[in-house]
Amino acid sequence: MCTDQIVSNRNEISLQPKGANDLLKIAGDRHAVLLSARTSKKPGQFKDINNRAGNTEFVDWNLVPGTLKRGYEWYTLSQHPFAKAACMMFMIIEVHRFLDVNGRIARIMMNAELDTKGLSKIIIPIVYREDYMGSLKKLTKLRDRDAYISMLLRA
Repeated sequence: MCTDQIVSNRNEISLQPKGANDLLKIAGDRHAVLLSARTSKKPGQFKDINNRAGNTEFVDWNLVPGTLKRGYEWYTLSQHPFAKAACMMFMIIEVHRFLDVNGRIARIMMNAELDTKGLSKIIIPIVYREDYMGSLKKLTKLRDRDAYISMLLRA
């Protein structure tokens, strides 16, 4: 996978969505780079089947474009760069637009938000996976924003 191709490219990582359609394009383009060698995962394309992880079912594939566009409206309400970054990551990961690497795309999108404002990137090491996944589940199922925000601040 070509994560470095995205995160080390100053022009690419500085791209910020200026509208909902721009969000779809930027995320899709980044996904196409990440999965360029795995054509079976439809690089850059919306999922065309429903996907799940464990007991978690993600947004129905028919509703993905509209859900992301609506999520973009919420994202624009955030003023602080950290809040925008946290919103972006959660939106991308919660919708699960792609067949694979949704978490990686979500973290890239979050870090692009932080990087363009001169803030430190947030790296989630594998040893932190349990906290990371647990906070996402708490936000999704219990609307516990504090657990999610605390996890990002500790990472």
